[in-house]
This record gives sequence, structure tokens and C-alpha cells, in this order.
Amino acid sequence: MTDRAHVERLELRVRGGSAESSRALAAALGEALGPVLEAQLRGGGGRIERVATGPVRARPGDPPARTAAAVAERVAGTLGGGERA
Repeated sequence: MTDRAHVERLELRVRGGSAESSRALAAALGEALGPVLEAQLRGGGGRIERVATGPVRARPGDPPARTAAAVAERVAGTLGGGERA
């Protein structure tokens, strides 16, 4: 059996970011969120309609990977705590 995750839509609001930094963050999020979603599927979580988390605050100049890791951590906490919208 193969588990698959298909993300239909990822909405991310970044204040004051450039197009280049937004693309870098999107790429980093793709890498960071994959393991979180795969773990949810392995745990029998089934379909995830929507995950709504609070804001993740990043400092100006933080590398995209650091911000993506913070977002992935927030998503994992939300999925683990059953706080799905």
C-alpha cells in the first residue's frame, strides 16, 4: 500500500516579502510539510480538509528554511491536537 498526499491549495500570507523570497519560502514549505503530511497519513488520519493555524512570526532576514520549519511545526501541532477547521 502506498500513501499519497495531494495538496490542492496552500494559502500563505507574507507581509512585506518580495516575490523572490515568497518563491523561496514556497519551495522550503514544500520540503518541510511533506514529512508532516506523510506522518498524518501513516497514522490513519485520512483526508485533511483544512488546517487553520495561528500566525507564524518570522524575523526579517530569517532564511526560508527556518520559517518553513516553524510553519511545519505549527501544522504538525494542529494536526496532532485535532484542531482542524
